[in-house]
Amino acid sequence: MSKQALGKRDARRTSTSPSPSGQDSALAAWCLWAVLALLAAARLLLEFVPSMAAWGLNVDRFVPSPWAWVLLSLPAVALLPALARPVAAWLDRRRVNGTAWQVAMVAAAATLVAAFPDRVWFTGDFIGRQFSLDASGSGVAWYTHAVPLDLALHQQLGHLLVTRWGLEANDYGRLLGVLEAGALAWSASLFARALDLEGVTAISAASLVFWGGWLALFTGYNKALSETVLVVALFGGLGLGVVREGRGIVALAFVLAAGLLLHRSALALIPAFVSAWLVWWRRVDPGHRRQRAAALSLAIPVLTLLLEAPQVVTIVREFDVALFVPLGTRSGAQGDTRALDLLNAIALLSPAGLASLPLGLALGRTWWRPEGPFLAAMVAPLAALALLFYPPEGLFRFWDIFAGLGVALSMLTAWMAAVVLAEAPSWRWLGISLALAAACPSLSFLIHNAHDELGLQRVQAYLREPPARAPMLRATAHEFLGFRLIDLGRPAEAAAEFARAAEMVPSPRVLRQWATAESMAGDLVAAQAVLRRIAERDSTSPDAWRSLAIGSLRAGDTTEAARSLVELARLDPADTVARRLLIQLTPGARSATPR
Repeated sequence: MSKQALGKRDARRTSTSPSPSGQDSALAAWCLWAVLALLAAARLLLEFVPSMAAWGLNVDRFVPSPWAWVLLSLPAVALLPALARPVAAWLDRRRVNGTAWQVAMVAAAATLVAAFPDRVWFTGDFIGRQFSLDASGSGVAWYTHAVPLDLALHQQLGHLLVTRWGLEANDYGRLLGVLEAGALAWSASLFARALDLEGVTAISAASLVFWGGWLALFTGYNKALSETVLVVALFGGLGLGVVREGRGIVALAFVLAAGLLLHRSALALIPAFVSAWLVWWRRVDPGHRRQRAAALSLAIPVLTLLLEAPQVVTIVREFDVALFVPLGTRSGAQGDTRALDLLNAIALLSPAGLASLPLGLALGRTWWRPEGPFLAAMVAPLAALALLFYPPEGLFRFWDIFAGLGVALSMLTAWMAAVVLAEAPSWRWLGISLALAAACPSLSFLIHNAHDELGLQRVQAYLREPPARAPMLRATAHEFLGFRLIDLGRPAEAAAEFARAAEMVPSPRVLRQWATAESMAGDLVAAQAVLRRIAERDSTSPDAWRSLAIGSLRAGDTTEAARSLVELARLDPADTVARRLLIQLTPGARSATPR
């Protein structure tokens, strides 16, 4: 079938109201090409810039050279019509939404995340979750803000498999991620089918939904934010079926309910569900079937909300309120880089999502198609959350909390691009560029996270290179490096990182980590000095004096150990072990110790 015929068919299948004129569509296609060209050029140039101001675009700096240059070159080469048109024509002759293609996509997605396990452990709570399911404990401390399905999937089932089958926590996270990556590929295909796309436009739309920084959450991260990605993608595909064809409202309700039981951020999908439900109600013929479907589709999410409302309210009050920092608020925790970091997080999550602005401006009346309000209703609440909430550790590490926004933005971009390319068939080849613009940066991020040394270099560059970050952001990054270096068997380097963290945030917790690292590195005198600093900062803490006494004994300093034990006996007279040890060190202390 010719490209013109395919373009007309896509235009007919994706249109239920006025489309942009041919001239407007050509202008929008030009704008899309220009944005993709700017992104490709920026990623290429940032390879040579020693700055982390654009950390969402410069990941290829920390990818092995052969991979980096290939993945930087492909999106740029695909912007040349003479090279992209033959590939687009070949795809247009294939039935890319058939069962064979879907099975191949699912298998390839599962293989992809299995081949690139995260060995850096920097993202969000990744490093903590690696120790949350060990056989010696239930790991409940890591799930204090989990709703029922999150707890069942990530703690209870995971702990059962770890204790019964001998899996590592990372093994369980990776196994779950492999299954979910396959499900995401199927959801991406569902999205393209819901828009009734064919050939290269189907490939580009599905690629934008599948490829994103969120794929890094399927490589061992044992947390419900990975399922949030899947929920948003599936919700978008099913929702398009509801607003376009009036089918699937009950399935959409089930997906919303599952999302609510997995993570409270799914509350942001309620406006889109209401939008889809109203379109469905007007579209479906009246009758008993509509009434039953209406009642069931409303009852499912409402009952779910009622079931977990008390727990969600508690979580919001105890945890989320502390993250409420509207954009523009000046504070030491965020510094002046928050707006820049938010743009970087979006660029990392949705590599082609920045193209949504020119495409949106070019759509005009096309926004009134049913797909437009529904997809916008998905993006808007999630975008509002991004403007209102901010993790104290920063978005460079905790970009995962906005993964759902990245998926929703990519879906909106994919729909707008499909409309434009359907109305401008001569630009249909641009779907190849769009697909590679999403796939190559996402693959770079996966490859980067699979190399622990390169991952550590990226964190160190964030600390070393401009722009300067707020002390809290730098302290938490140094603290991560300390933990990871200990796990990699490099305690001396870890001690140096904890020392740097203590310079910025000298909390007892960071100081204890520093002392532990010094002890593991064999420098017992340095460990004793840090423990002395802790005791001097909190002279009323029995634990501080107990730790100093033990550290002093290990360092061979019996005088300091005796002094610490005297203080410990004074603060905790019930500690008979400390009393006996003090008597052994200084026999004359029997009468000096409190009774």
